[in-house]
Amino acid sequence: MPRSSFREILFMLRQAGSLLYSSQLCTAEVNCGALRRSQRHGRNALMSRNKQRVARNKRRKQLRRQQRERRSPQLAPAKLSRKLTERLDNVYDLIRWGDYDEAEESLQELDRRGTSYPEVVEALMLLYQATGDRESCCEAAERLTNLRPRDAEARIMYAQESMYCGRASIALANYQEFIERWPDHPHVSKAKQAIEILVPETERRMKETSFPPENALQWCCLHEESLALLQRGDYADCVAKCKDLLAKAPNFAAARNNMAIAYFQSGLAKEAVTALEETRRIHPDNRFAETALAKLYFLSGRGDDAHQLADQIADDPPTQQDSIITALEAFALLGRDEDVVQLAEATAVEKVLDEQSEAIRLHYLAYAKCRLGDKKAAKASWRKCLKLFKGLADARQNLDDLEVGEGHAPWGASFAKWVPRETMDEVIDSMRGGKNQVLARYPGLASLIPALLDRGDPLGREAAMRLAMADQSPPMLDALKSFAFGSRGPDELRFETLQFLREHNVIDTGPHHIYSRGQWTDIQLFAAEITSEPRPSSSSARVLELLEDGFYAMREDDYETAEAAFSKALFEEPDNCSAAYNLCAVWMRRDGREGKRRAIPRLEQLHGEHPDYTFAAVLLAQLAAEEGEFSRARDLLAPCFNAKQLHISEATALFSAQALIALEENDIDAAERAFDMLCEIADEDDPQIKAVRYRIDRASSKKGLRELFSW
Repeated sequence: MPRSSFREILFMLRQAGSLLYSSQLCTAEVNCGALRRSQRHGRNALMSRNKQRVARNKRRKQLRRQQRERRSPQLAPAKLSRKLTERLDNVYDLIRWGDYDEAEESLQELDRRGTSYPEVVEALMLLYQATGDRESCCEAAERLTNLRPRDAEARIMYAQESMYCGRASIALANYQEFIERWPDHPHVSKAKQAIEILVPETERRMKETSFPPENALQWCCLHEESLALLQRGDYADCVAKCKDLLAKAPNFAAARNNMAIAYFQSGLAKEAVTALEETRRIHPDNRFAETALAKLYFLSGRGDDAHQLADQIADDPPTQQDSIITALEAFALLGRDEDVVQLAEATAVEKVLDEQSEAIRLHYLAYAKCRLGDKKAAKASWRKCLKLFKGLADARQNLDDLEVGEGHAPWGASFAKWVPRETMDEVIDSMRGGKNQVLARYPGLASLIPALLDRGDPLGREAAMRLAMADQSPPMLDALKSFAFGSRGPDELRFETLQFLREHNVIDTGPHHIYSRGQWTDIQLFAAEITSEPRPSSSSARVLELLEDGFYAMREDDYETAEAAFSKALFEEPDNCSAAYNLCAVWMRRDGREGKRRAIPRLEQLHGEHPDYTFAAVLLAQLAAEEGEFSRARDLLAPCFNAKQLHISEATALFSAQALIALEENDIDAAERAFDMLCEIADEDDPQIKAVRYRIDRASSKKGLRELFSW
């Protein structure tokens, strides 16, 4: 029977519920329902709602305890403590009420204590059955079977969940054992019905493996057990199971391929590559080994070998389901977007994929389309993908990222598929130990940094950026530079990278041509240290008092008093920059255009005599922009960005002027970036900051109206 038929029959059986066996939880619900009906007309009718609920819950708990005692009395299990019993009762209440997350958290806490109580494992099984998590339910059922080998319900649940997970051989073996050991069980008829479905599928699989007939079912079960371990992340046990199978069937390619994947996820990349190379030597036509080897070559630092093998795969694409999906993943990791599109579209015509694999194909097609600039087609493909496979997290997260506009999308594979967890743990431990150039000891990981920056998921991209910044070797700095001046990833990460490169003298303050807010633009970097400490002054006490009087008068809009105070200060100290600048400010505020014409020559003089005085340069730049002299405005601000230190008031004036100059150029995005910097150093409630925000909002609304009424 073809695989599609097997899956279709499974789907129909799930819909009809013919394979869903009664469970402790369901039985309790039925009995409790009967109790509720009997109580409506009995003596409890006069009880309050609270008392009824207490009584009902007490009966439920007593009923569950009785059922647990009846289920396997021959095992004489260890008596549960009262506290554990109460916690289990609470868990069943949570499951019944639909509080699955809290129930799982509580059960996992109990399960981590080291003692595997069958009652805890059974509760986990029922929880995962309620949530539809088939893989976890199957794992719990297997554990319960081992803990209660004479429990018929546990055995048939393990068979059922194995069938749902596509492990036909394990399901068949357990159904057959169930019928043999418990021939009078009420569910024997349902087990026989399942066997009728499983026998043709299992025979097809045994024929494909070419195992000896006398051992075929046992060895197929061993193979499916290794697949289950691989899916659950039990990599060491998976390797052991694969080795056991290879000892019986040395030429079984699938076991060697699975062992290679488990090796890689355990951090043993060389062993993984060796295993796949051995598969190709024994089976030159094994396309899965070929496509998986291209992927592992790349992930282990052998990029040239990976691309050479990928060229062969692109010239002669695979036609079997597993090989196609692995080839798509390999092309995506290698950044071969055109090859992804070509293979994905050709596979759609052939229609050789089952529903889940078709969803994965659509995900990779969407990823490549998005990288090639067709976001509309990418969104459509991701939506189709999620209709087929709602649980495909990468597809869901890519689509959400595009909708929100965070800038991470697209990515093909999550970070866990790039770097094994064991390897990352070792690298992090080395970094915590204060070791320099950690990545030099992990050449495979170091080779992935540029690719992760280009096409990694949010976690992978940021991890690559942090690792490269911590390493600071020339190759890593080059990778960061390429990332910062590229268009992949969120603006904030690329801006942070630019600042890092500036601080480490890899680049200057610019202006630099970068990609921001969906378009290419020029920006000036800021490298100064911002301080709030008062600047030392050589002015006399008399001059300081006059300046303070002038500042206070300006805040009160008393410009006559302010002008007199600043003029007296200049009479005492003709070179006092603060007095000269603020005197010009008084003229401009009080006298408008006439004051501006009077102030500009004095500001030019001040800037010529004191080019390091930031306020004069900033105000002259702002005035130049108002006259359309943008090049001169940028020239005036450039030295300010190169300053080693600025007072917070100087930095506030600088970014305020930068935002206003950007508005004069009708560059609202640049104004927003300057305002973001402004908000990092100043209070948004500051009147000066509010004034800048008002100007930006007003310019944005005008731009929107122009676009609305343009034809």
